[in-house]
Amino acid sequence: MEDSPIARRKSVMNKGGHEVMDLGWQEMQVKTFTKWVNSHLQKRDMEIENLQEDFKDGVKLINLLEVISDQKLGPYMKVCKHEMHKIQNVSLAVNFVKNFYNEVGIRAPLGMEDVHEGNLKIILGMVWVLILRFSIQTITEGGSGSAGKEGLLLWCQKVTKNYAEVKIENFHTSWKSGFGFAALIHYHRPDLLDYAGLVKDAEANPTSASVRVMNAAFKVAEESLAIPSLLDAEDIEASTKPDEKSVMAYVAGFWKVFASLQQEATFVKRIAGALQRHVENVKTIANYEQQAGEWRKWADEKIEFFKSQKEAVVQLEAVESFMNPFNEYQVFRISQKPSKSSKRGEFKAMLSSLEEKQKSEGRPIYSPPADLNTEALAAKWEELIANEGPFEEAMMGRLKEVAAEAFEHFDKDDSKTFDAEELEACFQVSTLSSSLPI
Repeated sequence: MEDSPIARRKSVMNKGGHEVMDLGWQEMQVKTFTKWVNSHLQKRDMEIENLQEDFKDGVKLINLLEVISDQKLGPYMKVCKHEMHKIQNVSLAVNFVKNFYNEVGIRAPLGMEDVHEGNLKIILGMVWVLILRFSIQTITEGGSGSAGKEGLLLWCQKVTKNYAEVKIENFHTSWKSGFGFAALIHYHRPDLLDYAGLVKDAEANPTSASVRVMNAAFKVAEESLAIPSLLDAEDIEASTKPDEKSVMAYVAGFWKVFASLQQEATFVKRIAGALQRHVENVKTIANYEQQAGEWRKWADEKIEFFKSQKEAVVQLEAVESFMNPFNEYQVFRISQKPSKSSKRGEFKAMLSSLEEKQKSEGRPIYSPPADLNTEALAAKWEELIANEGPFEEAMMGRLKEVAAEAFEHFDKDDSKTFDAEELEACFQVSTLSSSLPI
């Protein structure tokens, strides 16, 4: 493998022979930040090739700022014919960027001349502030309270904790094997990446395994997840300590995609839950109206029965003619009346439970139809009881009369021989009369 420029600039030593820094950080940062800028500028069909030179007239810098902030910076010279036009554009952009330095807690100099004259170190710092503000500062990790860099690190640790090949402790050396990137993808989308296959391949052929793993992960991330490839696998492998800011900028893209998927999944679950609760409430309402309607229909039928039979029973002569209304009344008194009375309590409990649920869910409180609310059902019950009494009184009175007539017949002629039908009739009269409440 041909050495990359970063591989050829691993470190410098001070006079004591101690490593001072990895000189490859700046080249890695330039490449990463340039790709990050272009990932946003492409929305306006623009790109930069040289981070140090291409912001000098301010045009592409202004476009970058407008894209990532979703704000208009104001009028500017889109074609700079004079040096003054460039200075005005850069001044407009720099004054806008300075607002973000305080927001991300960075104190560093930034002047119009730094950008206009191509001060690479200052320009890198400026782009880093933009990455922090728009890609990293917005990151939060669940209910832990961690945000920004700490939140991103905690998220990576949680996602990769069950992957034996991965131990995320930082944003530099922890990613050199490439499996950290692969694990982020596999955890959320195992259908996109053969993680086990990558492990087997690395074990069978360790040479440049990290490059193969990273390239596989980077390809999937870009082609299937629309995460721009901000890093080069060869640079990561070649660097003693990969540039932390570059790795953070790239990993933040994973968080953005997967966190949004998680938020969408959470939103869908929340909507599904709300819909399910709404469906349950609708079923409860339908069940209440059906049962209350059936109860009211039953009450109306009994009221009509009592009204019509109150007049009919007083006209009855034969014992047999009492049997139908008597039996129906017995079923009402012994079975139906107690169960229908308790049903009214169930209706109240049903409405009370539904009201509590709707209040807790912030939903409008259900109001039953006027003829099915608890007040209407209570009034219907009172009407039923009011009609039961007169019917019972009329039937009891007439039965007593029939019974008296039958036994009077016996008293007049003790020597008379009665046939079976006459004896059965007298027995029925006696039984019916004694069955009614006193």
